[in-house]
Amino acid sequence: MTAMTLVGSIGGQSIATRIGFRWVATVGLVLTGVGCLLLTQVSAGGSYFGDIFFGLLVFGPGLGATYVAASVATLAGVAEQESGLAAGLNTAAFQIGGALGSAVATTVAVSQADGNSLAALTDGFQSAFAAAAGFAAIGAVAAILLLTRRRHPQTAPSGGRPGQPMSEHRTSSLRASGSTMPTTRSRSSTTTDLQR
Repeated sequence: MTAMTLVGSIGGQSIATRIGFRWVATVGLVLTGVGCLLLTQVSAGGSYFGDIFFGLLVFGPGLGATYVAASVATLAGVAEQESGLAAGLNTAAFQIGGALGSAVATTVAVSQADGNSLAALTDGFQSAFAAAAGFAAIGAVAAILLLTRRRHPQTAPSGGRPGQPMSEHRTSSLRASGSTMPTTRSRSSTTTDLQR
């Protein structure tokens, strides 16, 4: 599963830079859900390759692609001075989500296991994987519906045209007020001043 998660992360990153993170997140969550559905077929007398291997083979790339897409979506359009805060929130969300997801899956598994026998515990695990598949489906729908808008760079708060960058608005405001204070200096003029 670790190797397939790495494959999903690398593939998801290269695809997200080309087509955007929305579909990478959606496909990743679908793969995660399908992997969980395959894991619902585990049996008390099954084997690793017969019951678990193929589920993890599908689950791994989905998990990796989803993680990358979520990280890219978190940092997309964030101002440079706020990127540390956004990255911290992203990490905290994954840690809290992982702990909460584990708690929910464990609760479902224990509540659905009727007794302590191997067959009863397997029934609980099947229910837990089904619940995880349901959460993945909800996440895929949320990715389709919520990741539709692209964030734009900061724009002028007032007096500027919609979509006008802050620096352009500041320059036009200085010109309109008749200010003679230079806002920027070219590199060539600075070099000329130093040579004098």
